[in-house]
Amino acid sequence: MAVLLLTAAVVQTGTANASTRAPASFVEMTEKWSGTAVVRLWWNTSNGGIHAEYYDPGNTDHSVWVGIYDATTRQIITQSATYGPGPINTGEVFTAHSIFACGGGGRVPQFCTGNT
Repeated sequence: MAVLLLTAAVVQTGTANASTRAPASFVEMTEKWSGTAVVRLWWNTSNGGIHAEYYDPGNTDHSVWVGIYDATTRQIITQSATYGPGPINTGEVFTAHSIFACGGGGRVPQFCTGNT
């Protein structure tokens, strides 16, 4: 558990300027940047769920989207959409499969994280 807490502290320090701070029960798994936009996968240590987050501070009025894909089948598992910079989050998924997250919209074409 000490390793997870240390990892979460390092992630928060490194990315706090890019979005809202995560609650203590969330650990960042992976992230990908495109300019000022970022897409991330977060692991909820309290229940084992994983959700994706997309944030683009440079987008003020365009639609944005974020989703989680199964890395083997390339099928979407869950997604969310809104207008503006976000952050926007998907619902949590509970899977043993390898997954990745994609986000984009407005001024930024879709881009994806690596597989977990």
